[in-house]
Amino acid sequence: MENKDDLITQLNNQLKASILSSQLPPEEILH
Repeated sequence: MENKDDLITQLNNQLKASILSSQLPPEEILH
């Protein structure tokens, strides 16, 4: 299902963008 893969990719990109914009280390995010 390409649509599902696209959605997962989009969500992953949003997560990466959020982490980069917040500039918090991954350990902080996971807590």
